Amino acid sequence: MAVGKENSRLLILLSAFLFLSIPTYGLERLRLPNEPHRFTTHPAQERDPSVSPDGRWVLFGSNRAGNWDIYIKPISGGASVRLTDDFSDEYSPNWAPDGKSFVYVSREEDALGDIRIMSLKFAGAV
Repeated sequence: MAVGKENSRLLILLSAFLFLSIPTYGLERLRLPNEPHRFTTHPAQERDPSVSPDGRWVLFGSNRAGNWDIYIKPISGGASVRLTDDFSDEYSPNWAPDGKSFVYVSREEDALGDIRIMSLKFAGAV
């Protein structure tokens, strides 16, 4: 059976209406096991999270010290540690595939930002 132009529009509208009107049967009370929870609790802004390749650490940017710096925190919880500490902004950290270093953007020498690499050498690092 061929569907004409007008009938195809009606079919699309009818499909959208049926999809949007499906009853949820209590799904609004459903609590999923992987529901997001708060990872950081500092009142400052935080952004650009990056999980380490082994899943044990999170790098992120925060302006809690007055400018944007890179921090690291165990994914299991605990204290955040600042990895960059100067008057310029550093942000957008991303792990190297081996988990031994990361790249980030720094405005220390260029107001538009340069990409830098930092190695991680501390107890418990990847």
